[in-house]
Amino acid sequence: TAGEYTADLIIDVTAEVKVTADPTFADMFVNASSTVTIKAQDRDGNALSDAKWTVTPNDPGVCSVTLENTTVTVKGLKSGSTDI
Repeated sequence: TAGEYTADLIIDVTAEVKVTADPTFADMFVNASSTVTIKAQDRDGNALSDAKWTVTPNDPGVCSVTLENTTVTVKGLKSGSTDI
């Protein structure tokens, strides 16, 4: 503020993040398990090791998921398909 004048400074910070999962598709039998590795990288390809993950299936009746660090374990519960 200077006299009658006030200036506002607005700063926008945008992060470009690439999220990958490997593998991106899994076929499994009921009661079988599969693992998926997830990772986040910045636009320069540097790993974002402090990324916080939440992983849930669209249909939790078809599979269960557990997360440990960047490894997701998927267990088939019944016949069907769902996205995670």
